[in-house]
Amino acid sequence: MPIIYLYIKTHNITGLKYLGKTVQDPFQYRGSGQRWSNHLRKHGNDVSTEILFKTTDKDEFKRVALEYSKTYDIVKSKKFANLMEENGCGGVTSTSFKKGHVPANKGLRNQVYTEQRCENMSKGCIGRIMSEEHKKNIGIGNKGTAQTEIGKKRISESWVNRELTYCPHCDMSSKNKAAMVRWHFDNCKKA
Repeated sequence: MPIIYLYIKTHNITGLKYLGKTVQDPFQYRGSGQRWSNHLRKHGNDVSTEILFKTTDKDEFKRVALEYSKTYDIVKSKKFANLMEENGCGGVTSTSFKKGHVPANKGLRNQVYTEQRCENMSKGCIGRIMSEEHKKNIGIGNKGTAQTEIGKKRISESWVNRELTYCPHCDMSSKNKAAMVRWHFDNCKKA
């Protein structure tokens, strides 16, 4: 079993804190919380890391992490960037309730897409009239158009400058963050 670290990261410029978990080197791992990641993008990665607890026992980790979460009141406190209590299970996604991490209909996605909002979106599509040309063009987009050399160079350079994203469960890394979010983190086979 890998060592599981419970840490607090403190942004040295703004003072914002983040309580998190990792099985990687906690001093190299940046943290994966949505609010925390946005904060780092805006203010830079000038942070200090304090290890609060380490263990190989997942149940013990969960108990201690929840104690610290409640002690610091990390969800309500303006001093912390956490959106949910640290429980060692990762963040809330559409599949989190299936894995037992959060009760059904309690995740962030379900708060955004309420039944009323889904109903309104559905009603908006009823009776919509599209021309034949519009129907034909759906899904085509830029399909078949040639990229200019400048465009190819920009795409290539954008991949070179991207940072690696690491899965905390299997140590997989990639510059394709969207693919990592889709297949790793809460959806990782080793989670």
